[in-house]
Amino acid sequence: MENQINSPFYAVYPPQSTMGSILSPPPPPPPVHYIPPVQARRYRTVKRLVQVPQGKLVLDCPVPQQYLERVSIRDPKEFSTMRYTAVTCDASEFVHNKYTLRQEIMKRETEIVICITMYNEDEILLSRTLHGVMKNISQLIKRYRSPIWNENGWQKVVICIISDGREKIHPRVLDMLSVLGVYQEGIAKSTVNDKPVHAHLYEYTSQLSLTPDLTYRSAIHNIVPAQIIFCLKEKNQRKINSHRWFFQALCPILQPNVCILMDVGTRPGPNSIYKLWLPFEKYRDIGGACGEVRAMTGKGGIYLLNPLVAAQNFEYKISNILDKPLESVLGYIQVLPGAFSAYRYSAICNDMHGDGPLKKYFLGDTSNDQVSEGIFEANMYLAEDRILCYELVAKRDAQWRLHYIAGAYGETDVPFTVAEFISQRRRWLNGSFFAGVYSLVHWGKILKTNHTLSRKFLLIIELIYLCINWLFSWFALVSGVVWFNNGITTNNQLLESGSFRDIVISMASTYGVFIVSGILFLDPYHMVTSFLQYFLLTPSYINILNTYAFCNTHDVSWGTKDLFSSLPYLGHVETKETTAEVTMPQQKDVGLLYELSFNNLKKKAEN
Repeated sequence: MENQINSPFYAVYPPQSTMGSILSPPPPPPPVHYIPPVQARRYRTVKRLVQVPQGKLVLDCPVPQQYLERVSIRDPKEFSTMRYTAVTCDASEFVHNKYTLRQEIMKRETEIVICITMYNEDEILLSRTLHGVMKNISQLIKRYRSPIWNENGWQKVVICIISDGREKIHPRVLDMLSVLGVYQEGIAKSTVNDKPVHAHLYEYTSQLSLTPDLTYRSAIHNIVPAQIIFCLKEKNQRKINSHRWFFQALCPILQPNVCILMDVGTRPGPNSIYKLWLPFEKYRDIGGACGEVRAMTGKGGIYLLNPLVAAQNFEYKISNILDKPLESVLGYIQVLPGAFSAYRYSAICNDMHGDGPLKKYFLGDTSNDQVSEGIFEANMYLAEDRILCYELVAKRDAQWRLHYIAGAYGETDVPFTVAEFISQRRRWLNGSFFAGVYSLVHWGKILKTNHTLSRKFLLIIELIYLCINWLFSWFALVSGVVWFNNGITTNNQLLESGSFRDIVISMASTYGVFIVSGILFLDPYHMVTSFLQYFLLTPSYINILNTYAFCNTHDVSWGTKDLFSSLPYLGHVETKETTAEVTMPQQKDVGLLYELSFNNLKKKAEN
C-alpha cells in the first residue's frame, strides 16, 4: 500500500489505495522540427479517490524515486511533489475562477518571471534556453550585496514555459521535462465535469538542468533550484495567445515586478538576466527594456559561411549599434524583440476601466472575442509587439519610457534558407509598416501622457523621422525603376550625372558610418565577416523582400508549419461535491515512465 503524503495543496496523488501495484563546408541548416508520431506507452492504471475543492482537478503527484536519487534536496514537499491543474476556463477567467499557483500558496514574492514560448521545437532548442536561464539564476544569487538577491534569491524567480498546442509539442520535449521532474505522463485529462480543458498546468521546482548536448547538470555544477510552470495549451492558437495565458492568467497571481519574454532557442548570455533587470530597479520610469539580440553564428562562426546568415548577422549588429541606442535616448524603441525583452508588469497592465497596453496588444489574438477585423488590423498585428511598445510609451497619464541595455544579450537562430527568410521578412515588413502607420495616426496620444515637454518633443521628432523612413520604404522600389529608366543609356552619362555622384557620396558616407560606429563600440568584427555578404544581398531587400511583402498583404498567416498529428483523448473526470474518482498510473509505473524518458534522451545524446 502506498503512503499518503500530507500536503498544503489541494489534492494528493496517489491517495490511499487497496489495489496492488503492478508491474557538423558550411553546416547544414538547423533541422526542421517535424513532429514524429507519438508512440503510445503502455502502463496500468488505477482509479483513486482524490479531493477536488470547488470542482477543480488539482493533483499533487509524487515525483519518481529515480529523479530524487539524482538531486540533493528531497524532503520538502516543494521538491517531492509535482502539482497538476486542469484549467477549464479561458485565460482571462483564470483568476476569477479562483485558480491558484504554488507561489501564492507558499506566499512567495516574485521579482522576475520569465516566459518562454514554444511551438513544435525539439528538446535541443528548449534545453539551450532553459539551461541558459538556470545558469543566470545561479548567477543572480551570488549578488550578495544586493538587498534582493541572496542565497534564497531563486525563490523570487519563476520560469513559465508555454507550449502552443498539445498536438504540436515535440514528444522529446515531454521526455526532457519528465526527466526534470516537471511533467508526468498519464495525469492530464481532456474534460472535467464535461467541460473541455483549455490548458494543462504542471508546477515543480527542479534541481536538474540539461545542456544543449543533453548532459545533466545539478547542484554540484552550481545549478540552483528553479521554479518552473509548464503550461501546455490544448489547442494551437499562436504565440500571442500564449502571451495572453502568461499575462492574463499567471501574472495576476504571481504579481511580478519584471516580466522577461523569450523565444525557445534563445540563449541568454552570462549575467544577462541580471543586467536586463537592473535598470528597472534603478530607474522607476522605465516601462520596458531589451538587450542585444545576436544571430547565432555557430562554433568558431562557421554559420557565417552561409551568406544569408552573414547578412542577417550584419543587420542585427547595425540595429544594435545605431538604431536601438538612438531610440533609447529618445525614449521610444520601435520594437522590443520578443526573443529577449522585458517589461515592468505594473506599466503594461490596464487601468481600472480595462484600457491600456495589454488590451490593445491582445486585440490581435484571434481567439479573443474582442479581436479587431480588417486587412489593416490583421497586418498590423503581425507585429503586435510594436503595438505594445507604442501603447506603453503613449499610456494615458503615465510617463513610461523604453530602454536599451547593450550589456545584456541573447543569441537566437536566424533563417538558413531563402524560403524561410522571405516568409519571415514578409511578416516583419508588413507588420512593421502597418504598425508604424498606427503609431503615426495615433500620435496625439503622446500629448495625453505625463511625459515632460522635452520628452514629448523628442518623441514627436522621432515619429517624424520614422515617418520619413516609412515613406522611403514604400517608394523604394519605384524610385529604383524611375532612376534606371530616366534616359541614361551609357556609362559616361551615368558618371557625368550630378545626382549619381550625390548618391555615391551618400552611400559611401553610410557605409563609413557603419565602420566608424563599429570601431567606437569596440565591436567591428561584423564588418570583416559579414559586410560583403550584406552588401551583395542589399538589392534583394528592395527588389524581392519589399515586393513580395507588399504584394501579399492579404496573407496574414505567420508562416508556421501546420504539422497535424492525432490528438489522443486523455479521459474525463466527474466530481461529486469535493471528491472525484480519477484514473491515473500507479506510482511504480510513473518511475518506469521516467526511466523510459531518461533512456530516450540518452540514446539521442549518444548518437
